[in-house]
Amino acid sequence: MIENYCAGKVILPNYELNCPFIGRCRPNEYSSKKSEVFSKVCEISYKKVEIKQGRCNYDDQQVFYGALNCLSSNATTISTIVAETCMDFIINETENLKYLTVSRWIVARPLNIVILPFSKASFTQNETFRFAKESFENDLNSIGMRDDFIDSYTEFLEFMSDIFCKIENKKLYYRISSAFYNFIMDAAKEDMIDFDGLVYPSANTDAAGANICLKKELVKNEILYCERVQMVKGTRSNQNKKQLNFYPASNEAFVKADKTFEFKIW
Repeated sequence: MIENYCAGKVILPNYELNCPFIGRCRPNEYSSKKSEVFSKVCEISYKKVEIKQGRCNYDDQQVFYGALNCLSSNATTISTIVAETCMDFIINETENLKYLTVSRWIVARPLNIVILPFSKASFTQNETFRFAKESFENDLNSIGMRDDFIDSYTEFLEFMSDIFCKIENKKLYYRISSAFYNFIMDAAKEDMIDFDGLVYPSANTDAAGANICLKKELVKNEILYCERVQMVKGTRSNQNKKQLNFYPASNEAFVKADKTFEFKIW
């Protein structure tokens, strides 16, 4: 059920999200001079240095990005995290090989999150977004808001959802989307409400997948922790440069008590 949190003049839908796991991916540096293989959770967790402005973060702001398992006809958790982290490889037809490290993160409690499901590009492909959108609209009608207010709220939230779907001109749109993320997190904190993060459409899956941005404190407090890790190999077809194949390049390694893991690379 959606609760409506009012930040300033904007009513935001927030869920208690019961999410068993979150997917995450980090590309491995691979060349004739270096073959990078990770062995520690800290190497595949949220970025800690040299952080550029992103979809939700400002420069040097540490946040945890991942993807949700949701009801989408055109995107899975794994396809979403690969698309979000390896788009350069996907579109660069001169690059024939890519190694990735994908990880499964367990969520120890329900998450209190805001969701942006209002872009037509997302809710027409993703049932989770469609349900959230319809539930929020029903909530607005049930509390007796005037039609003109409802129209204003939904138009603004549709605009913001579309911003999160933008692939082009990232320098501009990241400034808007990161400001929105930080605004809702800061406004909620001032009202003694503790949001864990934001769910929004995955731009690199044409809005079919669902991304999530979470506070780094969830990892530090082990509310969000890495359970297992696997290396994946991406190759490009010699016959059709647009055709990519991704398959396991290692065993599925479980994280040890000391937060390390060990691959058997194939």
